[in-house]
Amino acid sequence: MLKNLITLLVLLFSLISCSETTDSGGGDTLSPVINTSTSSSTVDQVGDPDNSASGTGHYYKVITPTGVVKTLPRFEDDMNFEDLDLAINRQIKAFKRLGLNGEIYFGGKKYPLSILRKSLVRLFDLSEKAKECIANTDRKECMDRFNDSIKANFVIYGPQNNSNEIPGTNVTYTAYYGPLIKASKVKTKKFPYAIHRMPKDDSLRKSTREEIIWEGALAGKGLEIFYIEDLWDLYILHLEGGGAVQVGSKIHYLSYEGHNSNKFNFISKYMKKMGHISNTSFAAQEKFLIEHPEKLREIFSQCPGHIYFKESSTSPVGLENIPLTANRSIAQDKKYYKRKGLISYVETERPVMVNGKIVQKKLARFYIDQDTGPAILGGARADIYFGFGAAAELAGRNMHAKGKMYYLISK
Repeated sequence: MLKNLITLLVLLFSLISCSETTDSGGGDTLSPVINTSTSSSTVDQVGDPDNSASGTGHYYKVITPTGVVKTLPRFEDDMNFEDLDLAINRQIKAFKRLGLNGEIYFGGKKYPLSILRKSLVRLFDLSEKAKECIANTDRKECMDRFNDSIKANFVIYGPQNNSNEIPGTNVTYTAYYGPLIKASKVKTKKFPYAIHRMPKDDSLRKSTREEIIWEGALAGKGLEIFYIEDLWDLYILHLEGGGAVQVGSKIHYLSYEGHNSNKFNFISKYMKKMGHISNTSFAAQEKFLIEHPEKLREIFSQCPGHIYFKESSTSPVGLENIPLTANRSIAQDKKYYKRKGLISYVETERPVMVNGKIVQKKLARFYIDQDTGPAILGGARADIYFGFGAAAELAGRNMHAKGKMYYLISK
């Protein structure tokens, strides 16, 4: 666990270059998971009353940039609520561990922070009934009933970039995923590049990417967890801040442990500046690196930032050490959404592959805010976690869409 959360956040925000690209075909975006292995004790405190019964002494005051939604959407779920129960249960366990002492404002109205748990429990009940209905009845009829139940049981709010916007109607979406990389537990000719745990020695921890990879700054220190084949894969793992490696038939999960305090510059910016690529898409970057191995040190050294990892028993964890759930977890700006667990209904589009071409497919489902990150900035901004696999990677590398978002608060 990191020693001081506030120091870490200041460090990451000041050191990591995290601007986004809007070039077609996707490109670098700094994943939320880079910032997600710390405990929620770093959330801003506005008091410290006795709260031993809830498991925490922190009092939270959260004022969200939201307004009441007057024209409601039709609420349904294009995944038929698959894994929504898992995401809800993971969040409720976190509430039990961390407590819900404080207040949260939506559209200027104050609620007790415990409204987040009440809302999740109510959504769980309604979605479970809908799942049972779908298994035995016409799906449209079941979704009609579910839609009516949501509107009867929740007040609906929407995020705003400014007070003049119609709430919930102008949200920017990107995506992230967990890379799955082939690896070895020992260094070989095929697997030469190490994934490291964080050094305890601060001078070692601050070694740059060039010093670590080409000068062996951490070699022989017992810090190697796994070895992988490719520097591009290592860079992507660092961008995503977590993922998994496959050794033989076994999958090992990796979560963010720390950073070397150096700037995490996107190599795409340098590559485009030097004329190596015409756009900053992942495909363009990877193609050039494969074709020009003599440029690897020059290019990767432009990103002195280096990420350290630890093995975890679950998929990568979010801001409050909550295991992220594929297609159910999202990341939002911690400046505005200081406590996690807010229910979001998302309407947007995601990229999918059809007959060898990337096309956009409508997406409409429920998510829970469980993560954050330095690249996720603004009150109407979200990063969707798609998990592992080819479809998740496609979304993570190519999604940049506008859409709608609605927050559900129990009546």
